[in-house]
Amino acid sequence: MVEDFAGGFLTVALHRVLPLEYRRWAPVVTRLGCRSAGVWAAWWLSRLVGAGYTAMRGAYLFVGGVSGYAVRHGYVQRGWVERGSIPACVLWGGLVALGAGWQVGNGFRTPFPLNLLLLPVSMAEAVLVFVVGVLG
Repeated sequence: MVEDFAGGFLTVALHRVLPLEYRRWAPVVTRLGCRSAGVWAAWWLSRLVGAGYTAMRGAYLFVGGVSGYAVRHGYVQRGWVERGSIPACVLWGGLVALGAGWQVGNGFRTPFPLNLLLLPVSMAEAVLVFVVGVLG
């Protein structure tokens, strides 16, 4: 869609900037640049959606586990922390905001001790991002 919208303008701009012997490459560079920009944007949007989902799922599991523990050991009554109750929703929402904020605030990077352990996985992800972005 970016190519359809701005491809003509970008091709003309490249024709004006490039030397004569490279002008024939302007449409190819425009097409690859627009597609790479689209893949890059889709990749970042998928990271944002993934961050939101993992924050919601993690908060859901945490609230369920902690509330079950609290009820089982008599710290709170059963109805006070059931799913859908106001305290459970407030706790869940706060944890979702905290988890998503943590991920976005760290730039989707793994914190220090885990980044060394997960270095091979991070390298494989970087290679995949490059291959999809350049060859996509």
